[in-house]
Amino acid sequence: MKSRREMIALSRKSSPLLKRERQRMLFRITGMAAFALLVGGLAIWGLHQDSVRVHVVTVQGNVAIASTTLTAMMTESIAGTYAFLVPKDTVLFYPREAMVASILSAYPRIKTADIKTQNFDTIVLSLTERKPEYVWCNHPTVAKEIAETPTCYFADDSGYIFDRAPSFSNPVFFEVESPLVNEFGSPRAGNPVGNFILPEEALKKIVVFKDRLSVAGIETIALRVLPGDDYELRIKNGGKIIFNGKQNFDTVLENLSAALRVSDLSKALDGAFLQYIDLRFGNKVFYKLVK
Repeated sequence: MKSRREMIALSRKSSPLLKRERQRMLFRITGMAAFALLVGGLAIWGLHQDSVRVHVVTVQGNVAIASTTLTAMMTESIAGTYAFLVPKDTVLFYPREAMVASILSAYPRIKTADIKTQNFDTIVLSLTERKPEYVWCNHPTVAKEIAETPTCYFADDSGYIFDRAPSFSNPVFFEVESPLVNEFGSPRAGNPVGNFILPEEALKKIVVFKDRLSVAGIETIALRVLPGDDYELRIKNGGKIIFNGKQNFDTVLENLSAALRVSDLSKALDGAFLQYIDLRFGNKVFYKLVK
């Protein structure tokens, strides 16, 4: 066993070694920090160079929305810097996802949007706009909350309401009068834009029914939602068809076809003498002619 004197002597000999080791460690840490600062500084300097920054913003695929409006919004999104260091308009780090999200939020008319880089100095917004398929007008309960007179909006083929519609002197689009619903079919109130004219499955069934009526020679121009899952289709030549959304539409069409063959209903349809056809009562078809 070493004596206390020997241990003190050994400690004195090792102290210079420990000191030199600490100095080497400090030198390494200092060198690594300096290297990191140098690389970081060069990277930030490089990102400020014109060769990797966006100078041109273009839009393609837009029809109703002005290109100048969209390019101004994109240019504003890439102005400034991240943490006062990295410019937002560098082609490597521009806020692509945030820009797409803000554009879709600001313009419900836009159905899809994507931004890509070209030639390291250009970003291109490619989009598709929703096409009007229906015109939705305020249901009476909604009209009280929004306006005294009905206001109409465009809806696409999914029933999504995306923009105000102008007034038409004659029917141009198929018109729907219904309560608002959200994407899950739950009732909504307030601003129609961003909501739906009908639950998805209900709309699909009614569109098929409407199209099959058209094949049978009965053109319809408008739909009105009634209480209790009842619907009313307005016929182009006059009159209306009343039905229930829970019915089997194949059976309903068979019943209607049979009635058209054996009654004066067909002539009434052609001559605009029809007041209504009611298909809600099983295999029976009730109708009333204009006197």
